[in-house]
Amino acid sequence: MALLFAIEAVVSQTGTAPVAVAARPIARGEIIGADDVEVIRFPVVAVTASMTDSIDELIGNVAYIDIGGGDPVLTSMTRAAPLVPPGNTVVEVRLASALDELATGDRVKLVSALGCADGGHSSDGGSNENGTQTDTSPSYGTAATCVLADDALVMGVNEADPDAESGYGTVQRKASFAMPADAAVRVMQSQEAGAIVAVMR
Repeated sequence: MALLFAIEAVVSQTGTAPVAVAARPIARGEIIGADDVEVIRFPVVAVTASMTDSIDELIGNVAYIDIGGGDPVLTSMTRAAPLVPPGNTVVEVRLASALDELATGDRVKLVSALGCADGGHSSDGGSNENGTQTDTSPSYGTAATCVLADDALVMGVNEADPDAESGYGTVQRKASFAMPADAAVRVMQSQEAGAIVAVMR
């Protein structure tokens, strides 16, 4: 019996199990493809419940954090690619904000720096007697920011366009967002007039 236990102990130390790892560095927000992951064998003692041996389980998911090449892809590191919610439409938006952390699947507010001339609502303030949003914060010589979309779902993030500037001296980047039709109209109208920034929820 003692010999059997000794053999089992040796096997547990030397045995291996398949684990899915990143075949290359995967950046946060990237959609994982078949060439991005591979299965290698790990010592059994190093395998945890959060690891997976299924590449199919990972393909098509979005990396929730940066994943180093060769690192095990834990189930907590990815999330399902976003689907367009019913009743929403997808709009490509030129952003003036430099949000390096913006990633597919994030939910953000889209805000105009020009104030609420048409639609939208002020991000800080109350309402006047007509129900119109008003800015009650101290004035610093600029219009109140205006929330164009309360809950926009990031469907994809494009590379920054070095040839396009926002008018504020910053390079614009484009991202695709899913949002209700009325919010999409506000966003499209506002981005022709000035800067739009994405604010993490």
